[in-house]
Amino acid sequence: MGCILNQTHFLNARLADGTVVDLTVEGGRFSAVAPAANTTPPTDGAVDLAGQLVLPAFVDGHIHLDTSFYRDAWRPHIPCTNGFDVRERVAFQMRNLEQATPMAERAKNQLELCVGHGSLAMRSHVMVDAAVGLKHVETILAVREKYRDLIDIQLVAFPQSGILSSPGTAELLDEALKLGCDLIGGLDPASFDRDVKGHLDVM
Repeated sequence: MGCILNQTHFLNARLADGTVVDLTVEGGRFSAVAPAANTTPPTDGAVDLAGQLVLPAFVDGHIHLDTSFYRDAWRPHIPCTNGFDVRERVAFQMRNLEQATPMAERAKNQLELCVGHGSLAMRSHVMVDAAVGLKHVETILAVREKYRDLIDIQLVAFPQSGILSSPGTAELLDEALKLGCDLIGGLDPASFDRDVKGHLDVM
């Protein structure tokens, strides 16, 4: 076994069931899995994994690329004035975003951290409301396109400030889907809009 053209061979990889196999990667994808040939030492640039465990990539099922502050300046926690209040927490977040590094750079930093630790798929919420409009969606869509060869990203249009509490948000959610978001998410309608029936009637 060897390394030819765009092929790479990984020898003696241990799968989750304990089986030891040789793997061939071609064009960035696994093209062959075969019982280990016990080639020792590996030749022609093949990589001997020596029985190390090989698992599928991680999936990050809930992340917010637009409001990640990874590698940004540290800011202390601000406590709510009278116990936890979701509206107040959102206001604190918006204050921090106004002082933060540009969104595309922060999202890039977060993505590179995730990919570097083995995540190759994620679902990210992206803020949509009357205050930010579709700016967050447009920025994160561009970041997703840039990283499409490294990680699969599903985007959720996220009405951070509620729907009833932020007039015009329902229409913006429709536009977010047209732009390329995959799903619509949201906060608990009882905690932010404080009108479950009205919130669900809009949706």
